Amino acid sequence: MYVTDMADAAALGQIHGEVFGNIRPASTLVEISRLIDPALRVEIEADAVAGIGGAAAVILAGGKSSRLGSDKSRIRLGRRTLLGHAKAALQSAGFKPKVVDTDRQPGLGPLGGIDTALRSARHSRLLFVGCDMPFVSGELIESFFHAATSGEGAMFTQHERGVGFPFMLLREEMPVVEKQIAKGELSLQRLAKRLKARSWQPPANRVEELFNINTAADLAEAMNRWKNPER
Repeated sequence: MYVTDMADAAALGQIHGEVFGNIRPASTLVEISRLIDPALRVEIEADAVAGIGGAAAVILAGGKSSRLGSDKSRIRLGRRTLLGHAKAALQSAGFKPKVVDTDRQPGLGPLGGIDTALRSARHSRLLFVGCDMPFVSGELIESFFHAATSGEGAMFTQHERGVGFPFMLLREEMPVVEKQIAKGELSLQRLAKRLKARSWQPPANRVEELFNINTAADLAEAMNRWKNPER
């Protein structure tokens, strides 16, 4: 940071703190005789490295599944609930997950949870995981996260029938989500298209981890897989 008068240091330091907050980048303040424009008093140069800095991890658990007759996030599979499995996977990948179980606007499916999370987000990137994927591992989440942060913009995981969880969005993309909700377009597929999101293909040996539970038949299959992991 270059200033033409060191007397401005206190005011500059206050503004610097308001902008960067807990990021606390290394910085140096230097007094110089003048800047290229005599009217200027401050010049700031900054270097940033793209693709690092983590993300806020969010578990969407706001949908109450009528097809399963109860809140599926509380259904037990083994020693954990479905929500517990999602938490454990994110924690093993180094995240501290936040659970969105009450949407700001109910009845909007996943977009309701996305909207709720983006509005309260402090981080610029949000990693979303569903509460109905009990087999997803921390290793798969780490692989996805590395791919998502190696490029720019949103990224969705490629499933057999389209894109889905896990996916990453940027907080700055909230207006696109709001516009889609206003139009009544509530599918993740449409959101991915609107965002021109990248698609991530999981390793072949981890595709089965993407199995999600939406129906009673899915739950029965999940229980069978849990009891017979080598099947």
